[in-house]
Amino acid sequence: MQPYVIEKFFVEAFKQFGGSIFWRGRGRYEISRVPAILRDKALQNRFGESVATQYKRICFDKKNCQIPGIDVAELVTFGHPLLNAVTALTLQKYGVVLREGTIFIDDTDDDKNFRLLFGIEIEIRDGRQVTVSKRLRFVEISESGQTSLPKYVPYMDFRAPDENERKEILSAIKSLNWLTSNVEESAISFAAKNLASPYHREIEESRKIYLDKLQREIEERLRSEINSWDKRAAELKSKNKLNAEKAGRRANEIHSRLNRRLDEIAQERKIYALPPRVISSALIVPQGWFSLSPAKSFSTDAESRARIEKIAMQAVMQIEREFGNTPVDVSNDKCGYDIESSTPDAHQRFIEVKGRHTDADTITVTKNEILTALNVPENFILAIVSVDGNNTHVTYLKTPFASSPDFNAVSVNYKISSLIRQGEIIFKKNSTVT
Repeated sequence: MQPYVIEKFFVEAFKQFGGSIFWRGRGRYEISRVPAILRDKALQNRFGESVATQYKRICFDKKNCQIPGIDVAELVTFGHPLLNAVTALTLQKYGVVLREGTIFIDDTDDDKNFRLLFGIEIEIRDGRQVTVSKRLRFVEISESGQTSLPKYVPYMDFRAPDENERKEILSAIKSLNWLTSNVEESAISFAAKNLASPYHREIEESRKIYLDKLQREIEERLRSEINSWDKRAAELKSKNKLNAEKAGRRANEIHSRLNRRLDEIAQERKIYALPPRVISSALIVPQGWFSLSPAKSFSTDAESRARIEKIAMQAVMQIEREFGNTPVDVSNDKCGYDIESSTPDAHQRFIEVKGRHTDADTITVTKNEILTALNVPENFILAIVSVDGNNTHVTYLKTPFASSPDFNAVSVNYKISSLIRQGEIIFKKNSTVT
């Protein structure tokens, strides 16, 4: 999970529960008050170390933990008891709402058909009935019944419908029988086969490596202690019978402790996956669906836009190959960039391509794309491609965005000239796509 994503969630949720948190610059915050409800939740769920009443400095990216000349900041990431408490309380409060479902609009999709998105939780337990791992994955089901696995968090660039859109969608779904035709069961069945089984094998393999090492260390240490006390008992047998008996009892106690610990490890090896469980659902409405409705009309020519985007992608792919790189089109994966390009020295370049007509002076960047740029600035490139027929002008920008978008933002419109001024131009080229 990207640090900026954790930060956005935590800050907003923490405030919702009455916490006092303040921005202190350089990726750091001060928490002046942690509400009792969060401290109590940490105690109830046994999240390891206790949650403090306040934190002088926290951060969400490890590079901001230690900055010369100022106090060390505590890293809040997965496993931190405060983040765990905020997450657990959020699920407790809004879990029912997640389960009931919602409606999202996908403004990047020109398709005409609805699809369903299910958030599915998979939990792995061991023979002690202890949860050893838990994972949230997403499954999409189309109207045709096709089931797929989004590679990345799919909802980052979705938005809520406005009131008119909601009314139109609610009216339309009344006649869509497939939405009630055991789609949830299909999602669970698909997850059991394609997610739970591989996940179980993955955890089983990693647990085996960990437990094999742990067992060797425990046996080595405790058997050494047993041998030491047995030897001590033998030495004292002819000199001090009472002390010899104490040494013998100590050896037996350690041997019993060893057996108990080995029994525990044997139970820890017996892992199994619980049946996948749907914890959230959403109806995804592609922007293209509205073009079918007489109630909507669009000035944007979708066909022309698609052509410009295609030419822009071709231009950038061609440039990457000229560099000697190996580019791969990952635009359908919605991973925060369009092209993943590998250099000869195995460096990864994540390129977001924005194709615009030569007369355009703005581009729209999704929240997911901005967060990706901020999380991996050394890898991210924004390629702005001005298209005029088959002629293109390509500009590569590094660090184009100065700050993260608002929590409620889905996308942000930028002046192209402003991005070029604040970013670092690393490459320019005029070319013709054939």
